Amino acid sequence: MKKIINLPSNYQKRRRIDANNFILRCEKTQKWIQFANQSQKGQITDFLKFDIMTIDKNKNKKKLCTLTIDRNTLIKIIEKIPHKNI
Repeated sequence: MKKIINLPSNYQKRRRIDANNFILRCEKTQKWIQFANQSQKGQITDFLKFDIMTIDKNKNKKKLCTLTIDRNTLIKIIEKIPHKNI
């Protein structure tokens, strides 16, 4: 009997590579979040800085803006978002 090996799809492979590079891509547009590789510890909170990125008309990376948010608040919000079956 032959052993069947399931290889990850290109989608799964790209998502894994992106995660290793602190990138979270939009599923519908050519925009993504580029996270900093570390957070900044403040006196009261842990700040997380990230850039909202896109591709310009010349196919170059372009930063739209930078956001600095409270890391713990982001985690709490994500945990509270309910799952919806599609």
